[in-house]
Amino acid sequence: MALPEELENEAAYNRDIAARARRMAGSLTLGSDRKRIERYADDLEHHAADLEAQARALRPISPSAPVLTWQQQQDKQQQAAEHDEAESRERRH
Repeated sequence: MALPEELENEAAYNRDIAARARRMAGSLTLGSDRKRIERYADDLEHHAADLEAQARALRPISPSAPVLTWQQQQDKQQQAAEHDEAESRERRH
C-alpha cells in the first residue's frame, strides 16, 4: 500500500503533466487533436484528485483534544484526589 506522501507526489506529477498537456493543446491547430489532449488533461486532473483523496484517507485524524500520556493521566487523577480530600477536610471543620 502506498504512503500518503507517495500518493501526494504522484498527484502533483499528474497535475504537472495535465498543465503541460493543456499548454500543448493550445498550440495545436487541429480541433480534434486539441480536444483529445484536453480530455487527457482532464483525466489526469481527476486522477490527481482521486490520489489526493486517498492520501487524506490514509492520514491519521488529529485529535481535537490533546492526547495525554499515561503519566499525565496519573498526575491528573492524583491532583483530583488531593483536591477532593482537601474539600472533604474543609467541610468537616
